[in-house]
Amino acid sequence: MNNTIDRQSGMTFVGGILLGGVLLGYFVFGLAALPLVTEYFGVRTIMKNMAELPPEALPTPSKIRAGFVRRANINGLVNFEEIALEENKDRLVVHVDRKTKKKTIFVRYESKKKLMGVFHVAVLVHQSIELGSGQTQVVALPYDEESR
Repeated sequence: MNNTIDRQSGMTFVGGILLGGVLLGYFVFGLAALPLVTEYFGVRTIMKNMAELPPEALPTPSKIRAGFVRRANINGLVNFEEIALEENKDRLVVHVDRKTKKKTIFVRYESKKKLMGVFHVAVLVHQSIELGSGQTQVVALPYDEESR
């Protein structure tokens, strides 16, 4: 028996099965996470595009909000159809500073995909951008159940 172990080189069948299982798990996770990552970068693109608009193009917070939702619908971002509803206004907030008259968009939402069984992949997005700046930044907001 000791002679067999000395002659073995490479991976065993059981090792191959384990490696295949791990690679399959990564593949399934990647397939579930890909739409979430695409949506996240879609939101960032919309925010950067809105930041590059001249201030005259979006004079009021309601027009800024409508422009954001319209761009999200054009890009096919599914979660923003519910943000357009009146009861979900806290997920897309436009803040106007009274002193400097600068406008900032705050986007806060959660997107989930079912992985398998009771397991889900979730992305929590908390971002803001100042209109006219062209730079997005991640805002460190505490996550709680009321903020969703």
